[in-house]
Amino acid sequence: KQRSGLWSCTVVCVCAALSAFAAKTNAYVVDPAVSYYTQALRGAARSRPGVASSRGFLRLARIHYQAVLLRRRRDFARASQLYGRAIDLQSSGKLVCNEEVPNPVALACSSLNLALTEKARNRWHSARRVFQDGAEQVQQLIRREFHVWVDANHELRFDVAAEAGHIHYQLDQALKWLATLLTSWALLETAQGRSQIARRLVQRAASLDSTKAALMRWKMLSPADNNLGGKQVESRPEAIQSYRSERCFEGISA
Repeated sequence: KQRSGLWSCTVVCVCAALSAFAAKTNAYVVDPAVSYYTQALRGAARSRPGVASSRGFLRLARIHYQAVLLRRRRDFARASQLYGRAIDLQSSGKLVCNEEVPNPVALACSSLNLALTEKARNRWHSARRVFQDGAEQVQQLIRREFHVWVDANHELRFDVAAEAGHIHYQLDQALKWLATLLTSWALLETAQGRSQIARRLVQRAASLDSTKAALMRWKMLSPADNNLGGKQVESRPEAIQSYRSERCFEGISA
């Protein structure tokens, strides 16, 4: 009886140890799509230990992961389609993941990656349009979810005071991502010789994220580097794009 009892105790202990080891092993098994997307969000995703990812976050993570694999294979056309799908799902409200990351951040991340993919395809006008649409939509989301907007003097205005600490953090992340979107757009404009527009974009970005202020020292943004003594001559399509840029500024500050 003693041997039987000792054997039973041993079996129970071994089973418990194996169960604990299995649980610990599973805890370290991370979905590569979730891991990649979390890193791509640059610290904006909330850590929720022991809580499963929401369906919206998982779907976005898998779309972005599939897209980046296509980009690594230089299949930019199919990658653009995936990023476009992510943006459509977010813009239509069919996909939300605000349990893990603010919706404006998720949209800004998708817009940035689509614009950069279009740039890699040498589709400059398409990339500019993505930046413009992305900046407008992200700002609209920020005002809708956080009741915050930027006036004509680059000052933040609050319709409603944010009380909870996590709201402050989410808003900060949303503004930083909008600033990142604007500075990436500015880089595109400098590559096209449109430093005046680029300078305004960086000024707007610096008002949202103080770490972007250092970019104002870019030599390419200096008025002395503008064409024709600071006057830029634009073709009709470029003039239309400039008008859209101005409208975007008005939309951000409205």
